[in-house]
Amino acid sequence: MYAAWLSLIIVIWATKSTDFGFLLGIPVMVAGEALRIWSHGYIVKSRRLATHGPYGYVRNPLYIGNFLIGLGFCVILWNPIVVCVYTIGFFLAYTITVKDEELRLFEYFGEEYRRYSSEVRRFVPKLKRYQDKNTETFVSARIWNHGEHITLVALLFMVLVLYLRQEWFERAGIVDGPLMILIIGTILGLVILTVLWLRRYWFHK
Repeated sequence: MYAAWLSLIIVIWATKSTDFGFLLGIPVMVAGEALRIWSHGYIVKSRRLATHGPYGYVRNPLYIGNFLIGLGFCVILWNPIVVCVYTIGFFLAYTITVKDEELRLFEYFGEEYRRYSSEVRRFVPKLKRYQDKNTETFVSARIWNHGEHITLVALLFMVLVLYLRQEWFERAGIVDGPLMILIIGTILGLVILTVLWLRRYWFHK
């Protein structure tokens, strides 16, 4: 995770954002976060297979939400190379992750998961919802219980970093080079510390 934060510092330093990038990228990020929130409302980890809500159309809506959030950041940076590298890297990494998770889900749920996975695709949603005899409703408390508020705080901080970088560094030309990296790294460090604090003292209350 920390290597990803370091990579993000380098990417932010090496690329430039645009107003148009923000205009396109933020809605993509919002869509990704909305999908994550919708997904969390149906998850009961290790106790029941989630097949309702977004899980009725695709097996990994949380990961699709992650992809959209990351893609939104790439669009803000407005660099086609970053978008291509991110997209390829994301699906290579998550394909391996998903295969390991599928083995565990099959061990937990057996025939139920086999039937579900045979009718619902990994990453490409189907228009027809999966038909499950069990019923499940959206529970908003699960969003909090799964710590999604922490993700939201991190996203807000990251958008702020990108905006300040654009306004202070690109337009005003206040600082550049190593000092810019130091300032961005400090802000991202505060993000990490805030997330860790929330996980330890807020999330576990």
